[in-house]
Amino acid sequence: MDVFLGKSLWIALLVVLPGDFLAAGVLAPRYPGYSHRTMVMSVLGSRGSPVRLVYNLWLIILGLVMILGGLAFFRSCRDISLSLSLLGAVFIIAYGTGAGVLSGLFSADGTGEQKSIPARVHGISAGTGFMLLAFLPLVIALLFIKKGAVPDGLFSLAMFVLCLVFFTFFVMSDKEKFRGTWIDSAGLWQRILLGVMYAPLFLLAAENVLAKGFF
Repeated sequence: MDVFLGKSLWIALLVVLPGDFLAAGVLAPRYPGYSHRTMVMSVLGSRGSPVRLVYNLWLIILGLVMILGGLAFFRSCRDISLSLSLLGAVFIIAYGTGAGVLSGLFSADGTGEQKSIPARVHGISAGTGFMLLAFLPLVIALLFIKKGAVPDGLFSLAMFVLCLVFFTFFVMSDKEKFRGTWIDSAGLWQRILLGVMYAPLFLLAAENVLAKGFF
């Protein structure tokens, strides 16, 4: 039962990680004027969005899977390093809670100012989740290297470096002095940032599923 549950959680992660991009891609055309380049994904769940309920429901589902995935991460990696597995699990669970469940329950205002209480909760919880998950590739890199999977470790380490680069671009895109420049692409930077943050976890999930077998 434990093996089946662990495998199921890894498979669920393999579905929801790319599903995060798919959900935004499917719902965006139903939001007139939405731009993938300049608008972050949470705008789809903001007040006034015609797809608000569906997208926020998706965020809650994503968050719950990530929380359970954090537990699977800890159980799978604790024999390699108890401290690293615990740290990684905390990052994953914090992201699932903040950028997933709480962001789905408390909508952004959609104006960028986030004046309402729900919008402030959304901004703080999502921001905290993003910042913590940005360090997950480093944790996974260290776990891979400690396990002896050096190529996977180097890949994850490269993703961590890219996390720092695109997180910087993402923060800069919100600054007034960069309005109208190539940096003014918050939606693009967010999506790339998510991609490089998710990639090592996706790789780890795939290896766990293949190691255990699908059946």
